[in-house]
Amino acid sequence: MEKKTSWLYADKNVYKINNKNFLLIHSEMKLYLNQINELLKKNDIKFSLAIYPWPHNLQTSKNTSFYRKEWREFCVSKCEFFFDFFEEFEKKLKNDNFNETYKKYYFSGDVHYNKEGNKLIADKLLKKIINK
Repeated sequence: MEKKTSWLYADKNVYKINNKNFLLIHSEMKLYLNQINELLKKNDIKFSLAIYPWPHNLQTSKNTSFYRKEWREFCVSKCEFFFDFFEEFEKKLKNDNFNETYKKYYFSGDVHYNKEGNKLIADKLLKKIINK
């Protein structure tokens, strides 16, 4: 898990994953999401995007803020909904420390959400869609 999230702590301008620059990888992800968006438009299907924090995202904002800003801006003219689930977990961090938040919302030793984490996400998702 730490190897996969090491980019969070690095200089995104020089960091490489499998000999590929982080910013190039990020640009490729945008390209692929643009292609998906175009395909959905052709088929009259609405596009939405959700971003979720891994545990390490809750420990540093160095590249997390870049990531969040990039996807928020990407969605401005493309997405019916943009779900930034980082906000919900940041609210929880204001009351609890990282370890308490991690134990409450993630499976131990994993990046996946447990029942409480999925409930937190589902509640926000449903609230936003219902209040559209």
